[in-house]
Amino acid sequence: QNMAANMSKQLLSRLKKVAREWPVDSSRQGRDLGEYLRTVYQKKFESLVEKDIDQALRAVQSLEKLNSNYYHHLYPRVREYGFTGDMAVNNPWLLSNKTMNDMNKSSQSILQRLTRRTRKFKMD
Repeated sequence: QNMAANMSKQLLSRLKKVAREWPVDSSRQGRDLGEYLRTVYQKKFESLVEKDIDQALRAVQSLEKLNSNYYHHLYPRVREYGFTGDMAVNNPWLLSNKTMNDMNKSSQSILQRLTRRTRKFKMD
């Protein structure tokens, strides 16, 4: 039992380390993965460690692999951009909570709202 307690402390420590290294985007409050790892998932993980230590170990290992870009290096991309190109990098306001709320409230189509917002953003 002492060994299990030691293992659970190590797993919780590893989870906290991964959570600290994961960036938090304050503009995506309530939708940010870093924030989720630090709050909700950490509580769920503590109960998982008590129930099934093997599953908790696999969960921490998976998060560590994601955090270290293990899969990015294992499966290199042909190109370093996706369908939207680097739109989200050059226009961080696109994924902010304010923009998401504005889009949900508006009666315009998504394309109309995005083009209007892009023109407004470029003029500033």
